[in-house]
Amino acid sequence: MEKPSPAREEPSFLLSVGQTLLMKVVTTFYRRMVLVSRELHPPPPMPVVPSSVEIGSVGIPHDLSDLNGFRPSLSARSILERFQRGDDCFAVRLDGRIVHTAWVAFHRARVEYLSRDIVLERDDTYIFDTYTAPGFRSLHLAQARAAFVANYYSERGFRRSLGLVALENRAGLAVPEALGYRKIGYYSAFGVGGWRRIWSKPLEGKDIPLLVKMA
Repeated sequence: MEKPSPAREEPSFLLSVGQTLLMKVVTTFYRRMVLVSRELHPPPPMPVVPSSVEIGSVGIPHDLSDLNGFRPSLSARSILERFQRGDDCFAVRLDGRIVHTAWVAFHRARVEYLSRDIVLERDDTYIFDTYTAPGFRSLHLAQARAAFVANYYSERGFRRSLGLVALENRAGLAVPEALGYRKIGYYSAFGVGGWRRIWSKPLEGKDIPLLVKMA
């Protein structure tokens, strides 16, 4: 009797695991991010979402326990530090439960992945740390929040929305590109610990903000 041939998927699986481990090692020392931009007006179209969805800004300290419960990996101390820097937070609630959040910074924003701050124009908003709970990612909640936030800040005199996505996170670019964001430049960082060399590359005809040491 012939021996069964080994499953063909096994080499591919091992290759995928190896590539993932290699990428983790590489990004410990060498990190790259793409900067995306979108005018706030006109805002993205509001998608159809469940009727029980509510979108709004999050207050502190009233909503601290809700935020911490939604993202246990984001400590209460980190949440408070963001509010103390002047960052805003917006939440999407479904039947009263937070299922999506996004943070917004102004003037100067923390970019932990590059160990730097990004210096913004006075009419810029910077969107970061967007997160949707598993099980709710097919409900267009990020798109609904983006439309709400664009309207909110456009009415308050802001002009542009910026965001950063790790270059290796190709899937992470899908949502901003669907919302009308376009690439305007790249940032790279090489180093480890407290020492990093930073350089930037704007796309032709584009101006991009400076990266500076964290305040």
